[in-house]
Amino acid sequence: VLREKFGEALGEVLQVDPDADKDGEGASDGLTMESVQAEVNRISQAIVAMGGVVRVVNVDPIGEVEIEYRGPNRVKKGLELALLDVEYVKHVKFVS
Repeated sequence: VLREKFGEALGEVLQVDPDADKDGEGASDGLTMESVQAEVNRISQAIVAMGGVVRVVNVDPIGEVEIEYRGPNRVKKGLELALLDVEYVKHVKFVS
């Protein structure tokens, strides 16, 4: 019904499971802190070697990742692109 009324302007439609954990930790098909941290760990030596420091601050199960980062902008952009390659990551937000 929504698709008929709003067409392509509606965007992505997700089904919500009322039985899932409220924090998303129980969902095996969503974004988790562990999956983001695994990617950061994979590239952290390169980030440190280029003068950067990174820490995962928060992971929202719907796709937003908050990262604390200090270092060169070119490394920051590479970090953002690497995190966007993680399944279910839709947006990377850099916080201080």
